[in-house]
Amino acid sequence: MKRRDQTILSMLVYTVTMLLIASSLRAFPGTMSPQGSIEACKQDYEKLQDGTSCPKTAHEQTEIDCLLSNLNKLSPTCKDALKEQKDAWQAKDSSFAAVKKVCKEEVAKLGLTAKPQKAAMVEFMLNKDQISAACKKSINEHIAKHLSGLRPLD
Repeated sequence: MKRRDQTILSMLVYTVTMLLIASSLRAFPGTMSPQGSIEACKQDYEKLQDGTSCPKTAHEQTEIDCLLSNLNKLSPTCKDALKEQKDAWQAKDSSFAAVKKVCKEEVAKLGLTAKPQKAAMVEFMLNKDQISAACKKSINEHIAKHLSGLRPLD
C-alpha cells in the first residue's frame, strides 16, 4: 500500500473512531443512559459539591466517582438510578463478550482480543466484508440492544 493510501486510511480510521465515541457517549458515565439516570442524582451531586465530599468540576467521570464514593449519602432515587446504569453496563459487556465468542475467528484474524469494545466495533465495521454471516448477525443484535446510535452492518 502506498504511503498516501496509508495516511488516508489512518485518517479514516481516526474519524470513524471519533464518530463512534461521540455517538455512544450517552451510554457512558456523566450522560448515563437511559436518559434521566444522572438527573436522578443531580441534587445529590450538588449537595456533595457544597460540602467537602466532592470537588466542583465539569468532568463527568469525576461526578460519577464522587457519587459512587458517597453511596451512603445518596437518596434512594439516585442509588436506584446508579444501580440501573450498572446493570445496563453489565448487560452491554455480556452482550459484547457473546459477540466475541461468536466471532472468535474474526477476532483472532483482526487482532481484537485485547481491544476495548469501541475499538473492536470500529475494526468490525471497517472489515465487514471479511466477517461471517453469523458474526454479522451477532454484532447487529448487539448494536440493536446496546448501541442504538450505530447502523447495523450490512
